[in-house]
Amino acid sequence: MPLSVTIVTPHKKVVRNLQCDELVLPAAQGEITVLPGHTPLLTTLGVGMIQTLSKEENIHFLVSYGFSEIRDDQVLILGEDIKPATDLDIELAEKAKAEVEETAMNKILGEMEYANYLKKLEYAHKELEIAKLFKQKKTKKQ
Repeated sequence: MPLSVTIVTPHKKVVRNLQCDELVLPAAQGEITVLPGHTPLLTTLGVGMIQTLSKEENIHFLVSYGFSEIRDDQVLILGEDIKPATDLDIELAEKAKAEVEETAMNKILGEMEYANYLKKLEYAHKELEIAKLFKQKKTKKQ
């Protein structure tokens, strides 16, 4: 029996009941691979790539922090921001990264401001990394 994956953000439902044989999640302390029959689990997510793997199709998403609940072959992923990896654009990702880096230039940041800056910077780096990865995959297919 395959896994059934639902992915949502505060603003939209990204996918509902996506069937896959294997799921890889970027947990806050490392990656988790989920197979059918997985032990029930509630975990926090970091910044990274969600991978849904099946015989028919592999789908990838960029996630920015959140939670995941695994129970009875049902996986619910709640993320702050989730985008399909194929929708990422290298130029936009580079621009976003530069903007994040520029906001901290010549500023004295308080503890909370610095923590938010680090989160945004981590996301910008990961978005650019995944955008480049999927551009290479598209280039190889052509």
